[in-house]
Amino acid sequence: MAVKHELLPLFVAAGLSDSRIVRHYGVAPLTVLRWRKAEGLATQWKPKVVEHGESAYKKRGCRCDVCRAANTKAQQTGNVRRRALTEANGGIAPIARHGLSTGRNWGCWCEVCRGAIKAANDAWTATHRRAG
Repeated sequence: MAVKHELLPLFVAAGLSDSRIVRHYGVAPLTVLRWRKAEGLATQWKPKVVEHGESAYKKRGCRCDVCRAANTKAQQTGNVRRRALTEANGGIAPIARHGLSTGRNWGCWCEVCRGAIKAANDAWTATHRRAG
C-alpha cells in the first residue's frame, strides 16, 4: 500500500465519503477513485460522463475524431470572429499581448506579430528542409 493513502481503508471503514477523503488528501476525485480500485474498496462515486464534442476535448482531453473535429470547427469559428475584429481595428489585434498566437489566431499584422510568425516559419523550414 502506498504511503500517501495508507489511511484510506480506515477512512472507508469509518464511513467517510469520497468528498471528505478528497479534501483530506487534497487530491482530485478521480485519484481517490483510482486508490479505491487499487485497494479493492467499493465506491458510490461515479465519474460524470461528458458527451463527445468540443467540451470533451477541452475538459477531458479526449482526442477522438468527433472531439477533434468539434474543436477544429470551434477554433476556426473563433479565428473568423477574431480576424474580423482585427480588420475593424486597422489590421492590429485589439488585445494587449502580441506575438505568434496573436498573429496566427487574430490575423494581426503589427511588427511584433509579423516578426514572431517569420521566426516560427524560419525555424520550421530549417528543421524540415530536405537535404540535397
